[in-house]
This record gives sequence, structure tokens and C-alpha cells, in this order.
Amino acid sequence: MLKTVLIIFFSLPIPLLAQNTYSLKSGTLKVTEVKNNLTIPWEIVWGPDQHIWLTHNQGTISRLNPKTGELINLIKVSDIYPGNSLTDTRMMGLALHPDFENKPFVFTNYTYKGDSYTDLNWDKYLKIVRYEYNSEENKLENPFVVIENIPVYDGWQIGGKLLTSIDNKLYMTIGDAKQPKHPEYHPDWDASSTPKPLDLNWYNGKIIRINFDGSVPEDNPFAEAPYGKTAKNLIWSIGHRNTQGLVFGENQMLYYSEHGPANDDEVGIISSGSNYGWPTVEGYCNTEEEIEYCNEHTEHKEPIYAWTPTIAPSNMEYYPYSKIPEFENSLLVATLTGNERSGEDIRVLSLNETGDKIINEYILFEDQAYLRIRDLCISDSGDIYFTSSNLILNSNMSLADDDKIFKISYTENTSVTGINKKSQIPIVLYPNPSKDYINIDCENCNGKFITIKDILGQSLQSSTLTDSKIRFNFPYEKYNLLLIYMDEAFIGKVIIKP
Repeated sequence: MLKTVLIIFFSLPIPLLAQNTYSLKSGTLKVTEVKNNLTIPWEIVWGPDQHIWLTHNQGTISRLNPKTGELINLIKVSDIYPGNSLTDTRMMGLALHPDFENKPFVFTNYTYKGDSYTDLNWDKYLKIVRYEYNSEENKLENPFVVIENIPVYDGWQIGGKLLTSIDNKLYMTIGDAKQPKHPEYHPDWDASSTPKPLDLNWYNGKIIRINFDGSVPEDNPFAEAPYGKTAKNLIWSIGHRNTQGLVFGENQMLYYSEHGPANDDEVGIISSGSNYGWPTVEGYCNTEEEIEYCNEHTEHKEPIYAWTPTIAPSNMEYYPYSKIPEFENSLLVATLTGNERSGEDIRVLSLNETGDKIINEYILFEDQAYLRIRDLCISDSGDIYFTSSNLILNSNMSLADDDKIFKISYTENTSVTGINKKSQIPIVLYPNPSKDYINIDCENCNGKFITIKDILGQSLQSSTLTDSKIRFNFPYEKYNLLLIYMDEAFIGKVIIKP
């Protein structure tokens, strides 16, 4: 549920002169259009050939020259699920072999029509196919099915992110397919049993891990001999709702971004065999029921960041370069719309040195100039590319006449001789909303003076932080809102629930 993370920001990007130029403390970001007239691009990947590889929702894989804008279609699959809606013809993930120059394999996943299942006669499945790139003829050939027969029901909330690892493994996120929130879509599920995202016998609500040849890695956390291709043998982590982002950071730490329901979109760290709680836990463990569940399930793992209102996080990338100093060692998260249109931007989440905490958040494109952003990729030189997703929305609505790919380039501000890269201070207030108490956690804040005030500025409680945390108990039923100050600087607010 809701846990408020307050960050003391610095150098927030703000528009300069026009919507395609944004200022940072160290320099200027400029956004230029690379390609227009695209139809529902889904994933973009920077290749070792210095081209952008991309999937299109209708079943096409293309290769884009970012310098000239030339787009070449490499293949259009013939067996993608037929239909006209956004959830029918879905080609989503794209991943290249880590040794692509010597092994030019391209992996993708898409929906297809198979035998009907359940009393509703669902016939939609998800599969992963591996192709070989023929550079002479500029096409994909020799398809090999890595895995198939993954039921996705009506086609909503199916995840679909693909990622290859340096140890020659392929990861794929699989959404919960609206289970258990829509049991009417799942007559094959007993409402008294474990929800599918937490049940090892189902693919839904999981991240799976598979070898490039389609075999089961014997070191998967739940795999058992004879290592048949079953959900249990392929599962890497459980308890996911709709994970659309997956990326490796420093030291091969695996990060995810995931859509919550009407609250708690999240970013976290994936580890083998871990449980991320959905649908029992939404975001952090901070309600009575969630705390009880998390205490009983030691394999449960909380996110490292969450948003309410939601921002609809799509795919993400890790930025390792010093080219843009403010973005170095950060997760870049593309966002769609979310509740109250709180997304439609790129979230830049700065990591600490060990990579297990978010210490700062930038919001790039607070002006929402590019509307919904589906995906991004990063060139070898540190330039950032992103794609819009405005042509076809839910119920076939539209925000634009086409989708586009843009480039973010950086120019250093020569008048700045240095940049303060000191870690910022993350301040965590929870639970929020609250009824009778509030916890305040803050690293490196020992000795800071905390004051709770009402909306008129009257002090109600105060104390000094010790051991980086403090708890305030309060009978403030008559208040709807409390204001929190640190050394007389406003740091956040707490909503009081009856």
C-alpha cells in the first residue's frame, strides 16, 4: 500500500525557450525527432551495429538508422493473433544475443491463436521465438520457438518484457492477466485457492528464466528433475501484477518496474525465488494485513520505490555513463499516463553506490510535451532515445496521428566548472495516510530536529532524530492533514484518516 518517499531534489529539469530544450545544472538536454509516422512501436533496443531495433504491435520487427531515419522491416510474423484491438495483435518484447556479432540471434514474443481453453473459450497464448539475422539480405530468418502455450486470457496485463543476460539466459515478465481481480475471466481458478500470481503452477504474475535453446536452467529456484518445461521449473520470481520494465544495472543487479492497481506503481530488485506479494501486498508492507503476510513469508521482497498517484511505468534502462552527470548510475523509467495523468514523462531514479536504494528522483518532461512514453534505449555514447505511444490507446482512442522516436542529446554548460554530486537525502514517511502514528526514516539525519505542525503552522509535536529514525504517536482525529518539518524546512505532509 501507500508509502510516501520524499526526496530533496536538486537541478530539476525545466523547459528553456521551447519544449525541446531542457536545462540541467551541468548542461542542456535537447530533444530532436528521429522518426515519425510509426504505428505502435513497443520496444526499442540499441544494437551493437549502432542501429535501433524495434517491435511494432502488429507483428513487425524493424531496424532503424538513427542518423538517417531509414527504417527497414526485417520480418512480419504470419501467425500473430488476428484482430484489430490493442490487446489482439500484440508483439512486445525484443532482445538481442549478448554476443550478437558472432551469434546474431534476435528474440521476440507475441500473442497467437491456439486451442481454446476455459468455459469462455479463450484462445490467446504468448510465445517466445528466436530468429537469426541475415545481414546481407537484411532480414530475420530460421525461426525457433523457445517456449509457447502460455495462456494470456483476454490479452490485458500480460507483461511481455524480454531481457538477455551475459550468462546466456532469457528472462520474460508475464502479467497476472487480471487475476484475481477479475475472476470472471478465469473460470479455471478456484476462488478459495492461492491466487495465480502466488501459485507455482501458473505462469501468470511471474518472471520466468529460460535457456536460449528453450531448455530449463537447472539452477532456477523451483526447478526439479527431470526439468520439463513447466511453469514451476521456469519461474524466477512470483507475485507480480504487470511488470513492463526489466534491466540489469551494476554488478548484474536486476531491476523491475511494475504497474500497480490504482496505487503503488513500483520499482524494485529481482532476486531468485523472491515473492513480490501481489495481490496480497500492494507496494510496501505497511497495512496490518500486509505486515502479517510479509512476516509469515520471509521470501517476500519490498520495492525500493513506489508512486501513488500512479504513473504507469513502462520499460526502463540503466544509465552507467558520466556524459550526463545528473543521470549517472540511475534508472531511467518511461511512463505512460497513470492516475490523474501523473506520468507522461521519464523518471530518473538515482541509485546509491551499492545500487539497492533510490536517493534522488528527477522528472524529465514535467511539461508532458511528448505525452505517453512507451520505451527508451541508450546508445554506446550515452545518448538517450525514446518512443511515444499515443496513436492507439485503450478502447482504440488516440492522442496523436502517429508515434515517433526521439533522441535526447546533451551539451555541457562550459560556465559550470563542476557539479555537486553529493548524495541527496531520502526521507521516508509511513504509513501515509495514517490514523494514529507516523514513522520517519532518514539516512544520515541523526541530530535533525523534526516538528509536526497543523495547517495553520501551530507546532503539535517535536523531537530530535536518533538512529536515523523516529516514531510519533498522535491522537489527532480532528486534523485532516499534518505538516512535517526538519530543522524548520518543510519536508512533507501526512494525511490523517478517520
